[in-house]
Amino acid sequence: MKEFKCIQRIFCIEADRIEQAMKDYPDAFHGGTAVVTYNNVYTDNPRICDYDTYCAFFRHFQAMGVDMQVNLSTTIGHADHHRCEAMPFPTMVDADGTGCTVSACPRSEAFKSYLHATVTRYAVLKPSVFWIDDDFRLFFHAPVDHGCFCEDCIARFNAAYGTAFDRDALHTAIAQDHEADGRKIRALWQEFNRAAMLELVRIIAGAVHAVDDGIIIGYMQVNPELIIYECPHYRDFVELSKNRNGEVWFRHGSGFYTDRDPLGGVAKNISIARLCAMTEAAGDGVVNLVEEVTSPYTRREKSMRITLLEAAMNIGMAGAQGIMDEGIKPNLPEQLLPGRLVATMHESYPLLAQMYRMIEGKRQIGVYPYFSEDLWQYADPVENISRMNDPGSQWWTELFHMGIPFTFRKENAAVLLLSSKTVRAMPEEELRGWLKKGVYADGTGAVEINARLGTGFTGVKKAAFDEAKLSGAGISEHFTAHPLNGAEGAGYDRYNIWGMNAHGSACLEADGCEVLSLSMNAAEAEAGIIGTGVYENADGGRIAVAARGPWCTDVLGRFKTQQIKNVMDWLCGKTLPVQVDCTGRMGCSVWESADGAQRSVFVYNTDFDDACDAVLRTDGEYSASLLMPDGSLRALGTGKSFALPLIPAWSTAVMLLEKI
Repeated sequence: MKEFKCIQRIFCIEADRIEQAMKDYPDAFHGGTAVVTYNNVYTDNPRICDYDTYCAFFRHFQAMGVDMQVNLSTTIGHADHHRCEAMPFPTMVDADGTGCTVSACPRSEAFKSYLHATVTRYAVLKPSVFWIDDDFRLFFHAPVDHGCFCEDCIARFNAAYGTAFDRDALHTAIAQDHEADGRKIRALWQEFNRAAMLELVRIIAGAVHAVDDGIIIGYMQVNPELIIYECPHYRDFVELSKNRNGEVWFRHGSGFYTDRDPLGGVAKNISIARLCAMTEAAGDGVVNLVEEVTSPYTRREKSMRITLLEAAMNIGMAGAQGIMDEGIKPNLPEQLLPGRLVATMHESYPLLAQMYRMIEGKRQIGVYPYFSEDLWQYADPVENISRMNDPGSQWWTELFHMGIPFTFRKENAAVLLLSSKTVRAMPEEELRGWLKKGVYADGTGAVEINARLGTGFTGVKKAAFDEAKLSGAGISEHFTAHPLNGAEGAGYDRYNIWGMNAHGSACLEADGCEVLSLSMNAAEAEAGIIGTGVYENADGGRIAVAARGPWCTDVLGRFKTQQIKNVMDWLCGKTLPVQVDCTGRMGCSVWESADGAQRSVFVYNTDFDDACDAVLRTDGEYSASLLMPDGSLRALGTGKSFALPLIPAWSTAVMLLEKI
């Protein structure tokens, strides 16, 4: 059994204060302590930039037997701001010629030498883990958006691929999806950036392991939807970085959110879950942790209730094996006091560890929102490459809030969620395979399937109706008497008064599908314009097409929610593994043992209201127990549905189901 890790990331060099924290919260520091250094590039906190002071602090605790880790917080450089020093080597240049002050050109030989020397300098402290921070990427080094377009990088690109671009021409070729000699320039640009990052991985790993090949290298990684211009093949990262024991650690983060926008925590965890799935597939020696920003960053802007919900999501949604707390900073002296910020987090580690034990060795099951590392290559041409990111997947959060279980491990998925033009990035063989199982697509996705494979796969076709005449209320629809709408849902009229959000909409007619809804607009309905249809193809596969913006802001109505859940059941060929019914926003995730005899179910109340009417429904007979705050399990009963006790706003309930 792997131990759930809790690592403290320290932003201050105050030995007496840290020693007191260790005495007050001994369990909180058992996973290790990562000490941040900005290695003389940033001047926010001179004490953690000063090498001699840093070393004295580090060795002091090392001599006490504390597991000490180095966190190199500046490699390529974060972004230009007023508390930084200019880097003494070439820096990044954007596609429009704008340059950075503190973000290095990743291909600069002077920078590579600097990185090797800096890593070696801190590796001699013999940390257990050497962390490389989240600026180790090519995107968002403001004022640069995506990658370096300096003259040297362009010359290297031309030499590597036999092209003759200047900066403007290269930018245009990427933005407008040009080809050269049958090669997509977008694909070449991605390959070029991946190669640059891998070269830096080689330098880091070589420097660390030249000092001690037992040191673990850890990388902080961020939203895969945003690093698509260089999104790593993590197996390459792992192969180059593993120590003599085959270990590589990752610490995932995807920005931060505050109490002003707590729903951002769901989107963040969807990104983190993707990252965990991508890196865990890279090898057995991978350990996935999650960065927990306790109070971004030196402000009191995130309550502990929401922080603890996020920590539970890190486990239940992402499958993380531990967390790294971001709480110990120099200007929040109150945070370790009883009942305060980090203190509350420290006291919750035993419960989080119990949650992890409940998923260990199990597989995450549910519906899978499609993602591809190469997705951006298939986006439509746009004016600026920085606008081409993951088209569509961010909208799946509305389905999550319905209590539909997500999985980010596609090998365990019951249904594929396919939005917008993401289908372009899917290999044809994989697409055909999914269409023999279950697919839930929006209208744009269905159009793309038809364009690639022809008719007979989706049950819908592009309408002859003039799309220019589509009504502004693009997602209003009239429910038919189809059984999947339920007896109460038949005849329901779903209005979108504002008509502002038609993501994924397409003007489609039925082409063999069974119609669940028609457009509410009389002219569109008369022309046969559908809202939602379901279709079973000749291979026995099932597909549902929600033609008119199915996952938009007004989707959480009673009848639409029930329709979507019924459709998900139908797509599975049986009921979903579990689902949560509640009048509020409720998410869930499920982990199942290999023999199917046991499930761990996480239910997340992502609402401002307490959930007093939540019901967990299953696809078979189970006995259910509820995880209590002290780590014990309390019996809930037996059956196929379970009324859950009150779940406070922004909190988690965890259940163990055992098959009868």
